[in-house]
Amino acid sequence: IIAIMDESFSDLRTVGDFQCSEEYLERWYAVDDFICRGSLYVSVYGGTTANTEFEFLTGNSIGNLPVGIVPYQIYNMKNVGNLAGILQNAGFETTAVHPEYKGNWNRMRVYANFGFQSFLGKDDLGELEYLRGRASDRSSFAKVTERFEAGSDRQFIFHITMQNHGGYEMEGMENVEMISLEESNGDYPDVEVYLTGIRESDKAIDELMQYLRNVDEPVILCIFGDHLPNVSAWIEDTAGKREDAFTLEEKQKMYAVPYMIWANYDTPYE
Repeated sequence: IIAIMDESFSDLRTVGDFQCSEEYLERWYAVDDFICRGSLYVSVYGGTTANTEFEFLTGNSIGNLPVGIVPYQIYNMKNVGNLAGILQNAGFETTAVHPEYKGNWNRMRVYANFGFQSFLGKDDLGELEYLRGRASDRSSFAKVTERFEAGSDRQFIFHITMQNHGGYEMEGMENVEMISLEESNGDYPDVEVYLTGIRESDKAIDELMQYLRNVDEPVILCIFGDHLPNVSAWIEDTAGKREDAFTLEEKQKMYAVPYMIWANYDTPYE
């Protein structure tokens, strides 16, 4: 079982109609043998990745907790039920992978309490490729496949990417063919950087799935975004009104991210 929480992975068409120079999720939408695919509502916008992570791993909702807190940072997680603990008890080798500092969001302590047997961070992964100074999805997915090949025949790998983390500056994009927004007059370079990054993630996800199609072991893959990027000025401009005037339905769209569950074998699930 490989679960990937892809940093700021979203389809901005969720929040507004726009045209750009190139399709940025072509491969994602071309997959036709998924088990299920759609939109997932998360509890955060523009940041606080650890809260989406907490909800995914534990099944607990941030809505049941005080406003503005990060459970990873203030609660003792030793007796909190979670996927890693459940799967470890079921005989799985459990690994977390994140191409950044392992101390972020208190993950080292939380993962140990959750039952992850190993946690591979930036300093453990060796050489990585970078986009905008952040490990690319293609590069970090390669580390996941390395771990997959080196591990046992029953593994749970939880991977948190970093590539599309804000802010969305042009520095580091000099050698990348950029996506451009039509009719924007260059007013939103951050959105263009973001969409270009999502296109690169789309390619990397496709490469990972092609790899998994050709391995003998049965694999279930779950990919989802942790939150939308913080591009509120563009969202307001596209909507033609300020965020404080959004309806509940319009506001909810700012919390909808894509997800997909896919397997490289025929499953009994629909």
